Amino acid sequence: MIQTLLKHIERSPFPQPGESILVACSGGPDSMALAHLMIHAGYNVHLAHANFMLRGEDSDLDEQLVDAFAQEHNVPVHIHRFDTQKASEERGTGIQETARGLRYEWFYELMIEHELSGIATAHHKDDRLETYLWHLLRGSSLSGFTSIPETNGSVFRPLLFASKQQLIDYCAEQGIKYRDDKSNASNKYTRNRIRHELIPLLEDIRPGFDKNMQRQMEIFDEVNAIIDDFTGQLTPGMMMLTEQGLEISLDDLYEIPFQRLIMQRIAKDFGFPARRVDELVDLIYSQNGKALFSATHRIIRERNALVITSLPDKVPSKGFIETDTLELHSPIHLLISHYPRSKWTLSKEEHKAQMDLDKLQFPLVVRKWKEGDRIRPIGLEGSMKLSDLMTQAKYSTYQKEHCFVVESEGKIVWTPGLRMADHVKVEANTRRVIELQVSSSD
Repeated sequence: MIQTLLKHIERSPFPQPGESILVACSGGPDSMALAHLMIHAGYNVHLAHANFMLRGEDSDLDEQLVDAFAQEHNVPVHIHRFDTQKASEERGTGIQETARGLRYEWFYELMIEHELSGIATAHHKDDRLETYLWHLLRGSSLSGFTSIPETNGSVFRPLLFASKQQLIDYCAEQGIKYRDDKSNASNKYTRNRIRHELIPLLEDIRPGFDKNMQRQMEIFDEVNAIIDDFTGQLTPGMMMLTEQGLEISLDDLYEIPFQRLIMQRIAKDFGFPARRVDELVDLIYSQNGKALFSATHRIIRERNALVITSLPDKVPSKGFIETDTLELHSPIHLLISHYPRSKWTLSKEEHKAQMDLDKLQFPLVVRKWKEGDRIRPIGLEGSMKLSDLMTQAKYSTYQKEHCFVVESEGKIVWTPGLRMADHVKVEANTRRVIELQVSSSD
């Protein structure tokens, strides 16, 4: 399997052997096989084990197994115990969602602290199929059928070519100890029912179903890339951002024979799921003034265009950025990245802010500006009113109405499109950089 892995790595956009990476290791057969393979592939491996303290003695035995493996192979191991139940109550999220947030928040902290090139997770071929079927049951858009991507930011998944059974067999061949999570055998969760009931049924109805679907997903990956490129070139000519909102030309839509595809691609960024695509197409041919609503946006049919606007009364007045947040959709669409200082490059784009991560207190608050707001811009000794800065920048009424600020401990650190605060700038002694960027799709 090691040779297959090396060939896969060679043609994939992964960190390469010789680089230092973090391997997420739960103690199950998938992650134990991953850890062993990455070590023998020539990576400088750091193991990371999150103990969520939800399964009593079993959780402690998982931790002990990973620690023993690290000692046996002489690799660094990072272990953290989380009070997941308490965190779930504080965050108001379910146990699984909370555990995932805690895990990745910690992973990113480790990656930055130890200047690692990426985070490897043990998702495999069977996980892709389960995710594909899950998206199918939910009525996903075409992009959902590409299932689990090989990379997502700093996270990469080098085992998507292997099946669960292949990884179990590899552990047996190499004498690698692992532990099974008993919760994976329960059909309480939908994904477990897909794994234990639906996939065996489909395989029984059509032997070779698994291999056929894996081939389909690979085709979907390529088709989706082609469609993304095509619609990416097509849609900008159809759309115009005006003070009224984002306008989509009806004349252009009338001439396109694949309206469902275009509307699905456009509308997904505004809270409209794939199952509503027929409504969106019908709107093209409806009377003037008819509108459709998502949780955050309205699309209204005007004389010459479909106009998309946000719903001020529906959009939360505030958004919160935690240390593990990678994307914020409301009240403004922001993309968030973390970098060690050694990999940081200065950017002067007005819709991007790069700040010293250690000078911030989380969560950061994102809200609309209000009268009286002040900021001390980079290079100035004193603070200025945002209203004065907007006047100097000749902001229109529409721009003022859509001006947001980012706060840390009640102090404004950035006004997207305007100025950043002096006290959070990146300096020579900065260790970690956080970058906030207004999404270009907005």
